[in-house]
Amino acid sequence: MAARSVSPLVALALDSGLIYVNQALFTVYVLRVHDGDVSFIAPYMPAGWFDLATHNPVLRSIARGFPTPELLAPLGVAGAGLPRTPLHPAGLRHGGVVRR
Repeated sequence: MAARSVSPLVALALDSGLIYVNQALFTVYVLRVHDGDVSFIAPYMPAGWFDLATHNPVLRSIARGFPTPELLAPLGVAGAGLPRTPLHPAGLRHGGVVRR
């Protein structure tokens, strides 16, 4: 039997962290490029999907200093394929936590 290089718990923690970073960077994109307005993408997702932390002072500070927020646009599309909850079966599958 082949040894696992990363335990499922570590993979879950990494997956959760990546989803959090994706959400934070997408919020930076929305703040800088769309002035905090998600109406450009909201019609394509269920209600409440893009309830972002646009009033968070830390995210606003990061957004002000981010050099090229336009490059973060794909994060909204990439994140749409993954539920925001890492314990959802799709999140586990995409994160590589569930193994054969």
